[in-house]
Amino acid sequence: MQVKALDSATSLTNSTVDAKPPLIAHILYRFAVGGLENGVVNLINRIPEDQYRHVIISLTDSTDFKQRLNRKDVEIYCLNKKPGHDIGLYFRLWKLLRELKPAITHTQLGGARNGSNFNVGRCKA
Repeated sequence: MQVKALDSATSLTNSTVDAKPPLIAHILYRFAVGGLENGVVNLINRIPEDQYRHVIISLTDSTDFKQRLNRKDVEIYCLNKKPGHDIGLYFRLWKLLRELKPAITHTQLGGARNGSNFNVGRCKA
């Protein structure tokens, strides 16, 4: 498992994109101890490795909670959101998703704010 911090100058290698199983990008505010994060870890640990690949995109940072992941092939990207409104975050997320080209995005953002705490979508490649 690798944890990567991204800024506007960071680029990914093609090795992340070329694998056979479809990629699921799990987007979280912060990858730390919590019920929502625990659910994501359980999903990743229980989905067979030959069926899907996973990446975790944390809008802020990641903690030692990543040790709960049983799979070693899960990459964690930290976008290092600044406090308050970080306009650059949107560009960093857009750039990362364009490079990763996930088949599925799984987000659990803003549940308490707008009532939509579970969204799954397909990205066009």
